[in-house]
Amino acid sequence: MTGIIVSCVLGVVAVLAFLITCNKKRSVPGVFTKMVASIFFIATAFFGVNHVISATADMAVIKYGLMVIMGLVFGLLGDIYLDQKWVYPKDDEKYLYAGFAVFAIGHFFYVGAMIMQAELGFVHMLIAIALAFVIAIVNALLEKPSKLDYGKFRPIVFLYSAVVGLTMTTAGVALVATYLAEGSIAACVPYIAFTLAGGLFLISDIILSGQYFGPRNTPVNFVLNHVTYYIAQYLIALTIILL
Repeated sequence: MTGIIVSCVLGVVAVLAFLITCNKKRSVPGVFTKMVASIFFIATAFFGVNHVISATADMAVIKYGLMVIMGLVFGLLGDIYLDQKWVYPKDDEKYLYAGFAVFAIGHFFYVGAMIMQAELGFVHMLIAIALAFVIAIVNALLEKPSKLDYGKFRPIVFLYSAVVGLTMTTAGVALVATYLAEGSIAACVPYIAFTLAGGLFLISDIILSGQYFGPRNTPVNFVLNHVTYYIAQYLIALTIILL
């Protein structure tokens, strides 16, 4: 548990360093500090898996933890790609597409981890996917009222919204399914945390949309975007020990 606590504390310090470094100007040192901040949520998950191995050696949780780690690694890569958009503005479209793709892969690992751990079936996932597309449709409908212009990115924004929404809806379905199967709130705690993380991801991406596709690229939104994002990633890393 010591490793988990230390990595979380150092992660908070690294996030603060990144926010201070990059809030006014995106730079290569800023990309580095963001990468360090992201490394610590991977470290948190790694120490979580190590704790499970030493405490219970529960193979199901270990497999879940490894899939979560893969999702977090793709989150780190997504962080790197998206920040290159600001450092190399001439190639911003390439980095934006790459960021979308890499983050989406990470979310699929999260969804896969929950399917495996909560033993979700076809009907469960049909409900989760339907709800995720509802989220994507609502997001698309709010483009103009929110004074956003996705332009050529409209199709990928729609698909990415569905993928990010799927993380939250899968967690919500896993939460309900686990409670109905076990009748215990304690058994649902990891999925409560994952649902909250999914919601924070959505909030983070809504703020990010205002920065990328609208007039709201402000220091306050920069901070809110990253704070919600990092809380989400650390919550997901901590679900390993919550199981």
